[in-house]
Amino acid sequence: MKKNYFLLILLFFTINQSKAQSSFIEKIKSHAKRYKEKRDSTIQNGGFLIDPFLGPGFSPENGFTIGGGVLATFKTDRLDSIIPRSTATALLNFSTSGSIGFAIASTTYWKKDKIRVFAVFAGKSMPDHYFGVGFKNGYHTPFPDSTNFKREWITATIRPIFRLGKTNAFIGPDLNFNYTKAIKVNHHMAQDSSYIIGGSKNHSLGLGLIFTYDSRDNPPNAKKGWYAMTRFTVYNKSLGSKNNYNLTAFDLRYYLSLFKKYRVFAFAYKFQYNFGEIPWSEMPSLGSDADLRGYRIGKYRDVCTNTFTLEYRHKFYWKNKATKHGMILFSSIGCMGKDVKSSLFTRVLPSVGIGYRFELQPGLNLRIDFGFGFESSATYFNFGESF
Repeated sequence: MKKNYFLLILLFFTINQSKAQSSFIEKIKSHAKRYKEKRDSTIQNGGFLIDPFLGPGFSPENGFTIGGGVLATFKTDRLDSIIPRSTATALLNFSTSGSIGFAIASTTYWKKDKIRVFAVFAGKSMPDHYFGVGFKNGYHTPFPDSTNFKREWITATIRPIFRLGKTNAFIGPDLNFNYTKAIKVNHHMAQDSSYIIGGSKNHSLGLGLIFTYDSRDNPPNAKKGWYAMTRFTVYNKSLGSKNNYNLTAFDLRYYLSLFKKYRVFAFAYKFQYNFGEIPWSEMPSLGSDADLRGYRIGKYRDVCTNTFTLEYRHKFYWKNKATKHGMILFSSIGCMGKDVKSSLFTRVLPSVGIGYRFELQPGLNLRIDFGFGFESSATYFNFGESF
């Protein structure tokens, strides 16, 4: 009889526990539904939306890194149905190598998308390595004894561009400021001719003109269309720079959806050529989260660089409904030289990799990329696509 009572009590407890768990799950689902409905309403009405992020990473120059940041989106005019949502990001990271860095960036759209403003302010204090200029120096200079030093730098850029009539073309000024300070410079670096031009402290203030053509369906995460940008910027002592030199750059991108809307092929070609008294810190280099992923930033630098990148972007669906998850595969090659002709395929640096995407907000992803070069690898965390 006691055994039967025990079984009845156990059964009663199990049923009530099951009901409690079911009620708890239903509450979570209800809260999640209300939260989603609130976010969707905020986005639809052009309101301000913010998402935080925290995660680890690894790169050859920084070692293991922990970083965090926020992504904010909004409309500059909530009643304007034409303009895209503007974006603003803020990132802060610390690494085992002792580096500390920050980056604040925004892309805002104004007046029915007749005006676009890009702005960035970033800086870092970090142990760094200088290999010299050219492929041979980057490849053969002994590491780390002949390369190490400490670097502190700050950069700021603002580019307001204005639509030309009803076309997809924009034009506007390019204003850029860079400051670099080299500390504990090694003997190899102190004797380098390019280092001597800029010295241990260098500042550059540039003013230029930028022209873009943009037919992308969604600039932060395009599925189709073209983007082309060309700019020419002058850095001159009369403007406040330490040295006289010029910069010309070209950026071409194409996006194509094949087979289904969640399968996108993206292509990018980037070119930069600096000429004049170029400081070592302002020479174009290969290796970053925006071009040749997987290489130490600044190891391969010269006056002219080219990069070609092909990405396959895949969004995952479940029961014919889009999820927030996606992945990419990418392959890149980078070339550099002392002039435009020698920078084309004289020396080719390959890069391949894979990435994960999580949609924080409609059309805006958190990205994690794993890049592999022929001698190094790196992990990148950021908001938005690499191009």
